Amino acid sequence: MLAIQINNPNLENQFLEYAKQHKKSIEELVSEAIDFFVKNKNNKIKYPKKNPMENLHKIKYKIDDNLDDIILFEHIENSAEYIHKLRRDR
Repeated sequence: MLAIQINNPNLENQFLEYAKQHKKSIEELVSEAIDFFVKNKNNKIKYPKKNPMENLHKIKYKIDDNLDDIILFEHIENSAEYIHKLRRDR
């Protein structure tokens, strides 16, 4: 025999309503749920995968500033030394 204590009143009410709908006792319902869990614990959760090309959307954002004059990484004079310092400081 196994005793289960449910501390979540919402979950307990859901169990009670489900048991009433299917005309089963709580013990039968919990037993079936545990049996289902034990049988399917090695199975992975299956979910549909979406095609990224069909579900992509562009983010439109208005930029007020002119960023043409900004040159990225212009402060770096020696890239090898810069990367070495970054890795060392980690």
